[in-house]
Amino acid sequence: MKEIATLDDESFDTDFEAVRVMRLPTGQFLVGGRKGALGLFDAGLRFVRQIGRGGAGPGEFRQPTMVLTRGDSIGIYDWALRRLTIYGPDLRVPARTVPLPEFRDAEWLEGGRILISGLITTPRQAGYPLHVVSASGALERSFGTNTPNVHRNSERELGKSIVRSPNGDQILVASTHRYEIEAWSGDLQRSRTFDRDVPWFPVVPASWQRDAPGRTAPRTELGALGADKDRGLLFATFLTAPVNWKADPALAGVQGELRAPTGPTEPIAIYLNRYYDTLLEALDPRDMSPVATTRLRGIFAPISKSPFYVTVGEAADGSLTLRLVRAEVVTAAGEPVRISAGGR
Repeated sequence: MKEIATLDDESFDTDFEAVRVMRLPTGQFLVGGRKGALGLFDAGLRFVRQIGRGGAGPGEFRQPTMVLTRGDSIGIYDWALRRLTIYGPDLRVPARTVPLPEFRDAEWLEGGRILISGLITTPRQAGYPLHVVSASGALERSFGTNTPNVHRNSERELGKSIVRSPNGDQILVASTHRYEIEAWSGDLQRSRTFDRDVPWFPVVPASWQRDAPGRTAPRTELGALGADKDRGLLFATFLTAPVNWKADPALAGVQGELRAPTGPTEPIAIYLNRYYDTLLEALDPRDMSPVATTRLRGIFAPISKSPFYVTVGEAADGSLTLRLVRAEVVTAAGEPVRISAGGR
């Protein structure tokens, strides 16, 4: 990983304390927002200005968690308000909002439609992993499996990772619980499915229930896909237990399910950094063959489906530092291809 910049607590206005980092096509970053507002930062993570404020009105946010871009339009999804606020390229005045159900991942389609993944519990949509939402927010189509099924783990299994291929001609959809990547055409017809058999990512049974990562070793799950358009590579990010994982003795006597203090507002919490490694694979999008693989200590969260990643460090005094890095595949004479992990 090549470190790009760091951002510490003193850089933040209290209105946009960092909980999610999003990258714009301009190379700028949006950072926000435990209290709703977002901060606009330049490519070096220097503060430019505040965008929006806390609330539920026009141009206001409660939990902005994802940015989608299409042409000159920039959409900011608010997980708490379940809506996409659409701006022009200057991010000054919102043009409109689109209601969207909760989803795991999304991609903007032609004509303003939006492809989302996740569990929708209405009778016609339940059990399908993929859904098309119109430009006005109406559900148009649910698909992605020939055998829709709803069970206790549906939310996890139906939440797919979605990204456009580096050259933009296909939409790639990945399962979270098996190494399976589907290629879909622009008109949403499935063309190919790639399956890989690797010992470190066995298929997770449907009966598996997520447990506290500090009490039992977490199973490997695919976190997200990212595309490096400049280099024509696909990046797959997996969360897995560290090689030297040990149960946290403080959790030994806990009964029942213990949920880690993470979620849409804390995607890269220090709590989970103690119990997870990140496996990062660079893939050739033509056949999904691996180009390079590396393991990193802690959680590296991909930013807006790009080769940029963010991780959190914890100092001795308890303060947090947000590190921005970029994944780069490098070669050296006489050595195999690898992913750079400079300094770590």
